Amino acid sequence: MRRAWLLLLLAAGGIWLWYGAGGLFPSTRRLTYTLENSPPVLRAEFQLWQGEALLFRTTWQNPSSHSWTQEVPLKPGRYRVQLWTWAEEGQAPRVYERLLEVGDPRELQLRFQ
Repeated sequence: MRRAWLLLLLAAGGIWLWYGAGGLFPSTRRLTYTLENSPPVLRAEFQLWQGEALLFRTTWQNPSSHSWTQEVPLKPGRYRVQLWTWAEEGQAPRVYERLLEVGDPRELQLRFQ
């Protein structure tokens, strides 16, 4: 009986750590960004900032849609999100910006207009 409780306690502790230990460690979040009412895009760049620190950046060349999904390890908190898009080569990028509040949900939807 004692052994079963120990195994149950270890399993619960492992699950707690896996899901970020109550915010002590980052856990993987699935971010889906959707760009609405936009012309076709040649290139898109996603940037994730916390204060003045750039935490994450990724680029897509010739994206086939206006919706992108990315998995990012994040702690709960407030982040600034930027989406840069280029419709034509040599043209200045269009920059979209949003604040992102990260809490419990593992999947977050970001819509840019």
